[in-house]
Amino acid sequence: MVPGRRNFLAGSLLLALGTRVRELYAAVIGMPQVSAVDPFRAFAPYMDTLIPRDESPGATDLGVDQEILSRIRNSDYRKGIIQQGCRWLDEAARKRGATDFTALGPDGREAVVGKAAEAAPGTPLHEFFRYTRDQAVRIYYANPESWISLNYRGPPQPLGFTDYTQPPTLKRSR
Repeated sequence: MVPGRRNFLAGSLLLALGTRVRELYAAVIGMPQVSAVDPFRAFAPYMDTLIPRDESPGATDLGVDQEILSRIRNSDYRKGIIQQGCRWLDEAARKRGATDFTALGPDGREAVVGKAAEAAPGTPLHEFFRYTRDQAVRIYYANPESWISLNYRGPPQPLGFTDYTQPPTLKRSR
């Protein structure tokens, strides 16, 4: 066996053991374990519950969930609020008999999100709902693909009002 390979294998073994020892030590002194499950797993289905697909794409079809998560990347406060909100969504789903929020059907998700919408002002759940709803609506409707179901063709600019040199015409009813 080549000495470099032996050192590599020994180092890998020590690294693996070190990780396990750290986990055991954390369990003994009562530190919370970091879960391997994505803390934002409930966020995409939550966004699609707020803004579902109809004639227009849904929130996740337009990347609204990813845009919000990228905007909070450097804000520990917003990140914490959204993580708490996602945990609450999962807990509320478990109270309804599901394993988590992603396992709920559309009616169950709507009921859970409705409870979040009714949260008392000043609570973390209210802050989660208000912030995510406001951001989702702003990001979603800024995308022209979302205008399909609104029958909105977009703002007059940059094309402008091409008949600006003509006086307005009044249509008279007979």
